Amino acid sequence: MSRRQRLRKDRLTSLPDEILEHILSYLPTKDSVATSFLSKRWKSQSLWRSQLNLHFEDKTFADSFAFRQFVYSVINTRDTTLPIHSFHLNSHHDFYYDTDFYGFIYEAITRGVQNLIINFSHMRKTTLPPYVLTNKTLSVLKLKRITLNEISNKDDPYFDLPSLKVLHLEYVAFTYYKHIKKLLSACPILEELKLKDIIVKRFAMVLPIDIDRYVLSLSNLVRANISGGYIQLHWLQNIQHFRVELRWINNCLPDMFHNLIHMELIFDCIYPAASFKWNWLIELLQKSPKLQTLIIDEVFNIRHCLFEF
Repeated sequence: MSRRQRLRKDRLTSLPDEILEHILSYLPTKDSVATSFLSKRWKSQSLWRSQLNLHFEDKTFADSFAFRQFVYSVINTRDTTLPIHSFHLNSHHDFYYDTDFYGFIYEAITRGVQNLIINFSHMRKTTLPPYVLTNKTLSVLKLKRITLNEISNKDDPYFDLPSLKVLHLEYVAFTYYKHIKKLLSACPILEELKLKDIIVKRFAMVLPIDIDRYVLSLSNLVRANISGGYIQLHWLQNIQHFRVELRWINNCLPDMFHNLIHMELIFDCIYPAASFKWNWLIELLQKSPKLQTLIIDEVFNIRHCLFEF
């Protein structure tokens, strides 16, 4: 080993634990654990056991069983006196038992997790544990291809996310449409919202008494990225940066978008909605006095041709 190589090795191993732990926090948990073989010091101290940010990715594991065993081993051997600030689960394999998935999420929740990211590679029947949506410490919640608890029409689910600032939902299935509005109403300090291709499993008749039952108060919302419908634009009247993919024209505009400065519109409307979209756009612009940037894109696909011939 050359003198330069020895110096480089010394510089790495001589770093304080705080800096090494900060470096490891940027690695997937599997890679972070593997660093214990880099030196005797790292192996003896097992710095990864003090990690506050856990990122589990099953893509490099042979099967779901090996992945589950690894996650359990990390959870059971890390320092249990320390909180979990961030828990990221990226799964390409199926969980044959929801109890495994629930166990992982429960560990994160009971350790005061602030950032929770669950990303499944394809839609499945896995349901989100209900205690996630009543968590007091969550600041960031990002869900992809997961189902909320199956709830009968008579039940009224309880949502309470008082600390949540960022909410991303992609291909997330709700039982009823009214639960979307109730979930948003449970996030009083929400600053960033992304909703893509939300799924509603059951359509129930909406009674007049239910329409304004959950009053939205998204006064802190700064950014929103919406596609796939189900969101009323008048819920977002305080927005500043807005991107929306419109598949049908929503006439429920607010009285005014007082803070809107950047807007991107993607029209993917089928006939006859496409025929009056420009009148709708003029009305929208009249309600946006501070608008500085406007981007318009139009998706042309076979559906338009089928209606026009």
